[in-house]
Amino acid sequence: MARKRKVAVRDCHPMSKDHTLALFGIVNYLPARPAGETDDTIADMIKIMVDESRRLKQNSTRVEDLMTQTFADRRSMIVTDLVSLSELKVRFPCLFSQEQVCFTSLIH
Repeated sequence: MARKRKVAVRDCHPMSKDHTLALFGIVNYLPARPAGETDDTIADMIKIMVDESRRLKQNSTRVEDLMTQTFADRRSMIVTDLVSLSELKVRFPCLFSQEQVCFTSLIH
């Protein structure tokens, strides 16, 4: 009876330089901000998203672009700062809208 090889789990730290060992989808674990973005521009984008979430008819393409631009900061807040879900909902209300919550990957 053949024995299975054990997988070496060395160097699978999220910030590892060797991306070939991405065992748990950690290649994009903490992505960098888009080029040219600063704390001020990200804060402006968050303010625009909050204002947009209060409208009855949201501009979905604008919200999608802003969500893409602020992804690295949201990811960093969740992973490193460990913000609560209620605080995340206050800062990024568009994240909890029906357009942003997508379950298609669970169906297929």
